[in-house]
Amino acid sequence: MNNIEEKIEKALSQDIELPSDYKYIIRHTLRKRRNVEMKKNKIMKILATGCACVVITTSLVYAKDISNVIKNFFNHNKGMDVAIQEGYIDEPEMEYVNSTKTEFSTTNTAIKVKNMLMDDHNLSFTFSIKIDDDIDISKIHDIAFPNMIITDENNKIIYCENREIFDKYCEKNNLQYEYLNFNENYINNGTNYYIKSKSLENHTLDVVYNFYTTVYSYPKSKKLYIDLTQINISESERLEGEELVLNGNWNIEFDVSEKFYNRESFVYTVTNCSDDSIDITEACTYETGMTYEFTSKDKPIYDENDEYEVKMQKIEDFLDKNIVDYVDDEYIENENGEIFKPINDNNESSGTIYGISGDFKHWQTFDLTKNKATDKLKIHFKLTLQGKTRDVVIELERKS
Repeated sequence: MNNIEEKIEKALSQDIELPSDYKYIIRHTLRKRRNVEMKKNKIMKILATGCACVVITTSLVYAKDISNVIKNFFNHNKGMDVAIQEGYIDEPEMEYVNSTKTEFSTTNTAIKVKNMLMDDHNLSFTFSIKIDDDIDISKIHDIAFPNMIITDENNKIIYCENREIFDKYCEKNNLQYEYLNFNENYINNGTNYYIKSKSLENHTLDVVYNFYTTVYSYPKSKKLYIDLTQINISESERLEGEELVLNGNWNIEFDVSEKFYNRESFVYTVTNCSDDSIDITEACTYETGMTYEFTSKDKPIYDENDEYEVKMQKIEDFLDKNIVDYVDDEYIENENGEIFKPINDNNESSGTIYGISGDFKHWQTFDLTKNKATDKLKIHFKLTLQGKTRDVVIELERKS
């Protein structure tokens, strides 16, 4: 709570007028993650000043029960597993890429892409890493690529979390991008990664890297360039200064499969909604799932004329005591009567944001893939706003 209060207090102390979309506090999404055991927490965070802030979080999923190759293939996302079963995956025949020799090279470790999947909101790789022979891979607990940058043939930056690497790439390619100022050519990602398997015989590790975006879609790239200069290895949960750092210069050029760059989504429009207070802003079905988003209105948390101390107290009371599940029991039904539920993959595929002024936004991702998407769909859920709970049914129809 202290960290949240500091952000809110700082925001309230600034005389800055921002659009109402920015005037949010942390709600349902953050609370649901408090009980999730997190192995890693890596994401670029956007903090908006005004009357409060938005914080997007993600947690690393564990590689449990991966003996079934179509269960939790990349992460705990049933929609992705269904898409993979339907052939929506690429397994390229690729040779291991060695580091080019530089004065900073300290390793003979090589790397390649073993498989990958890409749609508008998900990008996942399995990297196979052939580790130096003098490293005992049986003791490796964690591995990461802190300096990785992923770009495409149009110089779009798909992923980069390192300011220095970002600036060098922009300067080299004459790009007028600003670090952390995201757009359709510079994507804001959530990430999670884990070691999926080890082969003591071949002295290799398979490492899954998952990326996802909820604001800007991944481009329909035909080539991806994956560059990294560092591989960090540890034998236990990472602590600063306790990692083995492998320096090098690995450059992977990857030809994206046609099914990925020619992908299309199904867009739906609302034909009927049982609650007039709801405005559906998005309803789309992709290869790996269906997303929808709506906005509504609830009671303001405080009055604009309240004194500063009163505002802070009302916000604190709201965060401490308001534990309502505003949206619950969500599912989608297609024309065949089949039911599809939220994927619950512990990233930003779902969430609720409650605004200081009562502005309300909710989004969710279901395990309904394009193969099961009929021309008409129904979304069902329970909504609790304005102090009352009601059942909501939204009828959708696919655009022709």
